[in-house]
Amino acid sequence: MFSPIRRQAIYIQICWGLVSVLAIFFGQSVSALALVKVVVPDALRDDSGIKLATNDLCDAFETALGTGATVVYRTNDGMLPEGDVVLISGVKETGNNTWKSKKSEGFRLRPVALQGRKAIAVEGDPAGLMYGTFKLSERVRLGDDPWKVRMEITPAFALRMFSEEGQLFNLPDIAYYIEQSPYVNEKRLQTEIDELKRLIDEVVKRGYNALTVLHVNFEDYIDYRHLDKRIYAEGDRHLVRSPVFCKYLTELADYAHKRHVQLFLQPYEYQYPPRLDELYGVNIDSPNLEKLVTAKVRELFERVPLDGLVITATETHPRCGYLAKKIWVPRGIAGAGHMATFYHNAAKAMNRKAIFRMWRVSFSEEDARKLGSCVPKDAMLATKNTGGDYFLNWTTTKIISGGWPKQHPTMVLFDTFREYEGWSRLFIYMKRWGEVVRICQENGVKAINGWGPWTPTCICSDHDGRISWSNDFDTFRTLTRGFTPGQANVYLLGRLSWDPQADVEAIAHDFAALHLGTVNARAAVEALMATEDAFDGLYLGTKLSVTHPCYLSLAMVFRGDPVLLERAYGKVSLQQVLDITGRGLGNIEAMEKAFAKTDASQAPNKKWYAQFKVGIEKTALYLRTLYLWRECWWRHRADRELQGDAKAANAAALQKSKARLSRLFDVWSRFPEEAGAWQITYRYGRPPAYSNPALPHFFMKDRTMESAAAEF
Repeated sequence: MFSPIRRQAIYIQICWGLVSVLAIFFGQSVSALALVKVVVPDALRDDSGIKLATNDLCDAFETALGTGATVVYRTNDGMLPEGDVVLISGVKETGNNTWKSKKSEGFRLRPVALQGRKAIAVEGDPAGLMYGTFKLSERVRLGDDPWKVRMEITPAFALRMFSEEGQLFNLPDIAYYIEQSPYVNEKRLQTEIDELKRLIDEVVKRGYNALTVLHVNFEDYIDYRHLDKRIYAEGDRHLVRSPVFCKYLTELADYAHKRHVQLFLQPYEYQYPPRLDELYGVNIDSPNLEKLVTAKVRELFERVPLDGLVITATETHPRCGYLAKKIWVPRGIAGAGHMATFYHNAAKAMNRKAIFRMWRVSFSEEDARKLGSCVPKDAMLATKNTGGDYFLNWTTTKIISGGWPKQHPTMVLFDTFREYEGWSRLFIYMKRWGEVVRICQENGVKAINGWGPWTPTCICSDHDGRISWSNDFDTFRTLTRGFTPGQANVYLLGRLSWDPQADVEAIAHDFAALHLGTVNARAAVEALMATEDAFDGLYLGTKLSVTHPCYLSLAMVFRGDPVLLERAYGKVSLQQVLDITGRGLGNIEAMEKAFAKTDASQAPNKKWYAQFKVGIEKTALYLRTLYLWRECWWRHRADRELQGDAKAANAAALQKSKARLSRLFDVWSRFPEEAGAWQITYRYGRPPAYSNPALPHFFMKDRTMESAAAEF
């Protein structure tokens, strides 16, 4: 009636129930009878990060080994509990209470000899104890003998940031306001704060120590208290709202800090209320500009215990009555340096960080050096890693590899999902990151930043505030809604940020084993390692030599723009497209064949296996659809110029490819939400609420891949 695995699970539950009854009968708790005790110094009882990690370790013992485990707090002079023990630092029995990591957050795991029992020690500072305990949990789940694990690890990068680039807390937006005092949609704020708390717990498990939340600006948190002229009139509802927004963001910051995680905001600057421009002049030549930046930043950090800002100077999105301006543009790179200096100095005065993104400011090592000459030597600047994201698709930039980060503190950004392409729903395991992160370390990069998925509407503006751009914020979550394919790159970058020398294939093996079991890991690794190659042919050009500018690869959303297509056709021959397509389809087949060797019956978690399998299938379907669509368009366009046998052969091949493409549109019925959201076909539904009532300018609003294919 039950499978052997199910019978074993039922047997364990029955036995544990009997143990519980006997324990109660004899006056002992179940915890006292647990086979493993995780011993934590009483001084760390209130450390939420260690509590999160030790609970995770207990779960690992229970699920992976079937062994009961519980946390026990002990004073310095207390006795060790009976049974096998995991000793969290500060316990005299470790035989070495003076070990310290060379860097903060480092940790050591080592077996400890205790007579008649098994023991292992986790050592380090409080943050190191947390990360070390998470690492021990991981090794237990991977099948290692927990009593023989021995490692000493220090993080390669002091700042390891994960950026939540979705719609969570994406202020300002009318969805966060109401018409009654305190004029704040507190229900929504609390729901999103709770979601971000879950995200923090997931981020820290993967080795990151900072979370950045995308904001269009931070105007909702400040009243301009440090200016000599009043910006908001007495009785203005803004003055009622701002303390409420500050309260919720403070709640999130406090939660993060208790888990040894820093919290940053990433605003698009410069936004401001109209009255500010009237009274002070908001422009690069204003003598008041430094005073305005200083006042804004000072008040923000006084009212909310944030750790810093990540400034994007090149995108401004006016909303809800706030104005927006790219102040730096009239002076180019020098103007950007001007603004970066103001933010850096203002944050530094508050003992906080301001990281200035070089996005669309610097396109070369020369540009970076110009910008660097305009800012203080200790100002941190940020650049995309390139080569793995949507827009700057060339090899690892010389801004990194030229040694420039040794002259200026530098943060390097990695899209963990490749712009839009799946928003975490597809596998694109970025194996090249092993080399890139090593280059970052060798050249003195100080910080690594992994970006999570985001949706198009978070970058769209609406000056008068009549449209809410606020999305269904849990639609494309990477980490907080169970397993998603996008977690592969988040896990990979987290591991590399601690150890750039780690082998990316070995990391893929651990990721696969954790989700599919060790029996399936080898085959799953083959599939994962093929995914980046399968995507590689989507780009026919780069930002420097645009041949296929973003219309298929900027967005998972379809951009069948005839003008862009014609421009691309003028630079790429039909034969080149066919060669790239052939390689791409071959890599897709290799990915599928590798995964076909896995065995669902051997997967410990059937749900994760099913989700992993769907991710592989969806990736293959998406890529085949795009590759075949592009081939058909190129063949159709080439028909105008071909003659004779070549024309006839091309026409015949076009009909075969169109038939294959048509069958693929049928298969998208399995994934109706993606089919509509990504504008592949509207047969199964239009784009859902998170991209309505308006769409970004780059959407071809009434055109899908299928409708465009009908034209050829």
